[in-house]
Amino acid sequence: WSFFNLPSQVQSLTWNIEVEAKDGRKFALMFAFHGNGDPGQGRVRNVARVTSDRDPVITIGVQYQQLKPDGGGQMGLPMLADPRTTLGACRWLLDKVMAEQPVDPERVFVGGFSMGAGYAGAFSQVEWRDNRAKFPFRAVFQFSGTPGGGSGKDAFPPVPHFFTVGELET
Repeated sequence: WSFFNLPSQVQSLTWNIEVEAKDGRKFALMFAFHGNGDPGQGRVRNVARVTSDRDPVITIGVQYQQLKPDGGGQMGLPMLADPRTTLGACRWLLDKVMAEQPVDPERVFVGGFSMGAGYAGAFSQVEWRDNRAKFPFRAVFQFSGTPGGGSGKDAFPPVPHFFTVGELET
C-alpha cells in the first residue's frame, strides 16, 4: 500500500500494486471511490479483493472527504475540495499510474460506493465529455449510489454501467 499527496486540496491516494510485470504482462486497473464517511484506504482494500494470482488487478483511489483525527470516517464530514478539483486530481492520478505501472489500457474501470458511486459516475461522464478520444474506462460500477454527473442519455459514456443496491447500503 502506498500513500502520497495529490495536487490541490485532495488529501491522499491509496493504491494496491502488488504485481510485478517480469514477463511484460499488463494488468487491469480499478479506480475506486469511497462512500460518505468511509475512509478511502478501506474502500480500496475492499475493492482490491477482486485481484487474484492468475489475474492481478491494480486498485487506486483518493480520499476526497475529511477524516476524524483518529483516521476514521464519519458521515457528513466536509469535502477536502470541490468536486471539479477532486476529479482533476483523479485524472492526474490516473495518468500517473497508467504511465508508471503495467496497466492494460483496455482493462481500466471505475467504481464507487454510495456517495462514491456518484463520483464514479461523474468522473466517467467528465472524461467522456472532455476527451472522448482518450476516454479510459471500459465499465462503470456504482454500488448503492446515484449515477452522478449530468443527466440524459448523451451524458453517459457508451460502456457498461453496473448498478447494485443493498437494502442497507451493504
